[in-house]
Amino acid sequence: MKKVFAITLILLFFICGCHSHSYKKEWMYDEIYHYHKAICCDGEVKDLDNHQLIEDIIIEPTHNRKGEAVYMCSICDYYRVEELETIAHTYGDEYYYDSINHYNLCTCGKKGNIEEHNYKEGEIVIEGSKYSTGLQKYTCECGSVKEEVIDSNTYEIDKDKESIYLITTSAGSDISTSVGISWHSKKSGSFLVYKKEDTKEFKEVKPNEEYWSLEENHIADPYQEQRYVCTVDLKGLEPNSKYIYKIVSDEVMSNELSFKTADNSASKYSFLSFVDFQYSENEKTLNLVKLFTKNNPDANLITCSGDITDEGYKESSHHYLFDTEVFSNSILAFGAGDHEYWGTGSSPIIMMKRPYSYNRLFNNPKNGCEGYLNSSYYFNYNSSLFVFLDCGDSNVSGSNEMFSKQAEWLDNVLSTQTYEFVIVCMHKSLYGDPKQDGAIKKMTNVLTPVFDKYNVDLVISGHDHEYSRTNSLYNGQNSNLGTVYLDLGTSGSKTRATGEDIKNSNLYAKYIDIKENNYSLGIVGTVENDKLTIKVLNQNYTIVDEVIIDKKERLL
Repeated sequence: MKKVFAITLILLFFICGCHSHSYKKEWMYDEIYHYHKAICCDGEVKDLDNHQLIEDIIIEPTHNRKGEAVYMCSICDYYRVEELETIAHTYGDEYYYDSINHYNLCTCGKKGNIEEHNYKEGEIVIEGSKYSTGLQKYTCECGSVKEEVIDSNTYEIDKDKESIYLITTSAGSDISTSVGISWHSKKSGSFLVYKKEDTKEFKEVKPNEEYWSLEENHIADPYQEQRYVCTVDLKGLEPNSKYIYKIVSDEVMSNELSFKTADNSASKYSFLSFVDFQYSENEKTLNLVKLFTKNNPDANLITCSGDITDEGYKESSHHYLFDTEVFSNSILAFGAGDHEYWGTGSSPIIMMKRPYSYNRLFNNPKNGCEGYLNSSYYFNYNSSLFVFLDCGDSNVSGSNEMFSKQAEWLDNVLSTQTYEFVIVCMHKSLYGDPKQDGAIKKMTNVLTPVFDKYNVDLVISGHDHEYSRTNSLYNGQNSNLGTVYLDLGTSGSKTRATGEDIKNSNLYAKYIDIKENNYSLGIVGTVENDKLTIKVLNQNYTIVDEVIIDKKERLL
């Protein structure tokens, strides 16, 4: 055997070792190496080296799907295809949570490390009282917060307003420090509780009570039922502060109501004005007021120049307006229109001697004209003085005494008060359509001299259901001095076409046919930089008229 092996070595030596090899040019390869192979000898190779592989991923792997990659040698033609495993989820340290669990998130959005919340001991953030619920807060390590109401109040909410109803917040003599609140109660002994929003304890206030029903000769739906009309004057309030209050009677309590006092140091302040809501259960009116309050959250005051409902005797109309949330968080200054005097809805219409139901709806300042207290009054809103006049019932004859007494009272008010702007709200328009009311001439004769004397800035009226705005008038003529008379027309559904007397007069800066346009109107008034800006907008919150009144010297 050794002899055969030796002979083989000798033969190989003579065959291969005695000449130079030549190699193929193309690369040969296997799974690991590439090389050049000798032409003459199958076993002879040179340039043997590992593959220089370049990866090319043709299908990216995901969390749910395997991928695929091709590895190609950059020297020879060798390649292979390999399957790539799915990618494992990687979760960050940041917590995310829902109402039940907290968890971490992978970059793909998958939830991981899911655990139920582990809330720590509760923290009381609002102390409860017998008049209000409290609030307790629980916090999990993930940041989730759970709140629980502490049901500590001892009164049930009078949701259906069966015991406490017709609650209103009216302007006090200065709406930065005072308001007047009124409500009706079926039982004696109800009281008011109130506090600043950021304080804990409620203060209790006993009201003035009047056992009242409308006179029997007036066909008054529920107003003929005896009830307790309650009033409270809140004074010494802090300016620019939100207050909340409730009415308590026996074992029930009203929903929470609120108001915000005016900021008497503000260089800019606003108010909203309306007129002639009139028709009862008028959704158009409520929608209009909601739209204006939504767009003017800082307006501290809402005024209405009368005809709040169509029939003053009709309690259901008042429920529709004031037992809703529309007016429950605002300071109101509403005037008495002729329809506030209506004692029946049938013909012949019986007029009340005074607007009795109106006077039991609003607790206005009792600084008005003798004989017309509460339906005539005035108050300060920062640098502006608002004055409300009572224009009486729907009888066209009117009353000279009624107007002359108020004119004398108004003269005294304007001569003793301090103000930069004077805004008078009265239901009947002195420069409206004269055919709508025969009392206008009598009113004009006694009131306009006072307006001229003190250079009253603006009079906002209604009654005619027509929109018009005069130029600045003094002594009944166009002038740089004097007063702008604005007849707002309607903030409800009742409209009339513009009268020819208005169309043909040079006293008017603007008139709009609100019947043709089907307009329901309101005012956004703003005082800033010694200017009173009045914007009149319709039910689509589109500006239809605008006037700017500059601060001016008073003529005395």
